[in-house]
Amino acid sequence: MDPTPSSAGPESLLKRLRSATPGQRLAGRNSTKADILFYRCAGVDLAVKDYSARPWWIRNTLGRWLVRRECRAYRAADGLAGLPRFAGRLGPFALALEW
Repeated sequence: MDPTPSSAGPESLLKRLRSATPGQRLAGRNSTKADILFYRCAGVDLAVKDYSARPWWIRNTLGRWLVRRECRAYRAADGLAGLPRFAGRLGPFALALEW
């Protein structure tokens, strides 16, 4: 059975997305910007903000900090009209949102 993003844990979703090919990939405009990857998973469109392809020092400092900060903000704003639903943190360098 194909789990939906809301029923799958972040580890399960990350594993599924890592093995999937994104429908589209927008590369960060410089080495400090995350890549944005678009997926279709269990009938839901997801946008993944991912710092894993960035240089080591960006990924492990700025990337971790920005992902942690953005995850906290989406959790705090849960349910507000006009915001995409937060699908979860996908490890230390990525987060997913419904698109």
